[in-house]
Amino acid sequence: MGSLRVTRVLSAVTSVLVSALLLSGCGGGTASSTPSHAAKPPASASTATSLASLPPAQILSKALAAAEAAGPVHFTEIQRSDSGTSTYDQNASSGAGNQVIRNAGGTVTVRVVAGVGYFRATATALAQLFPGKAVSQLAGRWIAARQGNPGYQDVTVGITLASVLAECTPGGSLTSTGPQTVDGRSVIGVKGVAPANSGVPQGQPVTLYVMATGQPLPVSFHGGSGVDQVTAAFSRWGETVRAVAPANPLPITSVTGS
Repeated sequence: MGSLRVTRVLSAVTSVLVSALLLSGCGGGTASSTPSHAAKPPASASTATSLASLPPAQILSKALAAAEAAGPVHFTEIQRSDSGTSTYDQNASSGAGNQVIRNAGGTVTVRVVAGVGYFRATATALAQLFPGKAVSQLAGRWIAARQGNPGYQDVTVGITLASVLAECTPGGSLTSTGPQTVDGRSVIGVKGVAPANSGVPQGQPVTLYVMATGQPLPVSFHGGSGVDQVTAAFSRWGETVRAVAPANPLPITSVTGS
């Protein structure tokens, strides 16, 4: 989950780093409660033992394959840093997704439909995303970023299933927690370091928890240390994602002038 997402996009487009808004980058509504990661006694299921006996890299590979096979997912994330707290609530599939981002800087809604990235924001958020530009009248107006537009990749990153999984995939030297119970479910955690766009500084410790029994689908993600913390949860695997292209969006180039 995570990344600088729209903030990075628009800071790249306007050449201004907007650190006060949308601190991160894998909807609608508010984010769900933060998943608990306190380990409890190990699970005893034989399938959990079998999965835990595999090398961490193989556990991770199986989890990513299961996620891709399962398809759409509901994803929530809470990011905390010394700049404040941001919440993400989204639905993601292979070719579409929608997301709502909220923090003290305002609210931004993002959609990806048929390869086009759309977003709209509150007046406060727009003022920070487009510093020095008269954009208050665009509050609530959909803006479209298409392939080839400056910042397109940053608008769309972290919205589709593949990019969500990439942001939650531990890197570096991997280790396994072994079978545990987290939030009442039997899971196994794969520990590593944060990839790019995960919402915490790259190289910080992160753990992806996957189901220890049945399909090893991702359950939750935790990363960071000190003031930089990310917690995320996966749910509703296989549920249809409904992302509709907004009518009459404003091209992002008409706002940025390029």
